[in-house]
Amino acid sequence: MPRPRAPEPIVKLSKDFALLLTTTEDARCEFIARHGKASLFKALSGCVPSVVPPCLSLSSKPSGSKLVITEAQFLKVLQKSGAFKKFRHRKAARIEEDPSGAGMCMFQGVRWRDPSDASDYEALAEGYKEMCGAHAIFAGECSFEQLVSVLSGIVQLWHARWPEFGRRRGKAGTQNGEEGRGKAGESSKLDGKKGKEKKDVKDL
Repeated sequence: MPRPRAPEPIVKLSKDFALLLTTTEDARCEFIARHGKASLFKALSGCVPSVVPPCLSLSSKPSGSKLVITEAQFLKVLQKSGAFKKFRHRKAARIEEDPSGAGMCMFQGVRWRDPSDASDYEALAEGYKEMCGAHAIFAGECSFEQLVSVLSGIVQLWHARWPEFGRRRGKAGTQNGEEGRGKAGESSKLDGKKGKEKKDVKDL
């Protein structure tokens, strides 16, 4: 029997969440983990625990909802979107030897948005409002402070693992741009379910 597909609302939330936390700007030579403690799926489990299987949730009281997405489904959604390109880093440690649990499989040409960077923080704040307007589950479970806390922890861990990523690399990577990649909330805006007027969202 074929594996069950993740519910469409959670698929859209997952894609928008990943686009919110990452960027291709100044990231031409960077990459992020597909697995482990510094992965997008780990961030999702920390911010919206009800949408991941209970055994993987970071919450002490995970929801029993059937609207969940597994890590394998999550990664497939990101790769299918075209915004996240998988590659194998031959110089990285094997997953069992890597303290971060990342291993050798990465997403190339993207970086984490760093809350300690003013421009990244501003983009996160704007994207957070869009996410809240597009995804009620996200708005109900993840405060902006929680988002920043989870992301800051991952950025710190990833930069400790790869110190060269701790500094912005000028404008060399901007030619990759954000064009065509989409942004948080975009997939929900295109599905025709929302009206022409934007909904009011929570203040930060």
